[in-house]
Amino acid sequence: MFPVWRNNRSETMPPGEDWDGKMTPKISLSRTLGPTGKGIVAAMLAAREFLDSHTTGELLEHVGRHIDGIPPVEPVDKTALQDSYGGAQTAPCDDLLFGRGMFYITERGRLCLDCTSGHYQMLWGYNDPKLVEAVADAVETGIVWDNHCNLPQTPVKLLAHRLVAIANPPGDDDPLDTVHLGCCTGSVACAAALKIQLVCYERRARGDGVPVMIVLDGNYHGTDMLGQYLRGMWKQYVKNVEVIAVQPNDREGLE
Repeated sequence: MFPVWRNNRSETMPPGEDWDGKMTPKISLSRTLGPTGKGIVAAMLAAREFLDSHTTGELLEHVGRHIDGIPPVEPVDKTALQDSYGGAQTAPCDDLLFGRGMFYITERGRLCLDCTSGHYQMLWGYNDPKLVEAVADAVETGIVWDNHCNLPQTPVKLLAHRLVAIANPPGDDDPLDTVHLGCCTGSVACAAALKIQLVCYERRARGDGVPVMIVLDGNYHGTDMLGQYLRGMWKQYVKNVEVIAVQPNDREGLE
């Protein structure tokens, strides 16, 4: 027990989910999610218990069914999201509540098999236990979760050296020798690659003509403005760059 004060009078409040016993509010997921946070966390934990307590074969038999025992969660509508993320959806939402591997349970308690790998970036599946354990161990050891400035941690520097080694075949005459670790998304990575190409062009061409970029028709290089320009957008705003689009598998056109 510890004392708290309301209206200049002392009361006692036991340490619990919201307080750490030192007059300091805890930082927790349920508090972060607001008034309905406790219910949401309870539902997520129940979904996790269900997925962890069944084999893959058992889960496959339940795909598409409603799972009993998952506390109901009022689905949050997607009107605050852009249309490309479902913001224009008018039907009732039933999105991800908790996932493990290639299975996930929706806000309304339905079990789903994710056959699209979480829209291309989820190669390991949802909440892979080995990855979660590795991340937790790294954080507990002292790894800084966001560290890509000019004061890198020792493991970050080791990662850079290993990436450079992997990127080059043995005996390469002109090896890649540095790595850019300040990329948090594919769009940022593509934008960085385009900038590197333009720097190389400036050094070699020395202003003779405009740079030519050859792309696949219908390509996607992220949400950066120049990346979208390569797929035909923002033409009136980008100058001094020529884009040639070739069709997939068209060797003659590429030549």
